[in-house]
Amino acid sequence: MTAFTLFIFFFVPLSFFETIKLMQWLRIPVLFQELLFLSFKFISLLKEDISLVYLSQKNRLGYSGIGRTINSLKYLAQASFFKAMGHSENTLQSMKQRGFDFSNLSFSIEPIKKIDIFLFSGILLLWILLWLIL
Repeated sequence: MTAFTLFIFFFVPLSFFETIKLMQWLRIPVLFQELLFLSFKFISLLKEDISLVYLSQKNRLGYSGIGRTINSLKYLAQASFFKAMGHSENTLQSMKQRGFDFSNLSFSIEPIKKIDIFLFSGILLLWILLWLIL
C-alpha cells in the first residue's frame, strides 16, 4: 500500500515529462521506469473503465437500494476485471508482434526466509491492532 501511495503521490501532481526528469534525476533504472509507466497506464485505463461502467449503472438506477447496490458492485467488479484482462492481452499481443521475446525477464526467486515471514506477520499484527484501537 505504501508503494502504491507513493506511486500515486508522484503521478498526480506531476506531468509526464516532469516525472521522467525526476526519475532520471533520482537515477532510477530504465526498466523500473518503464514498469511504473506501464502500471500507471493500466491504472488509468482501469479507472476510465470503472467510471464508465459505474455511470451507466447509475443511469439505469443500479444503486437505488441495498440489494441493487450489492448486485451493481458485483457486476462492476466483474466488468472491470474482464476489461483489465482484455487490455493486458492486447498489450501482450502487441509486444509479441514487435518482437519482444521475454528473455530479459528471466531471474531466479530466492525462497522466503522464516525471519522475513515472522517480521511480516508481526508488523501486520501491529497494524491490525492499531486499526482496532484507533
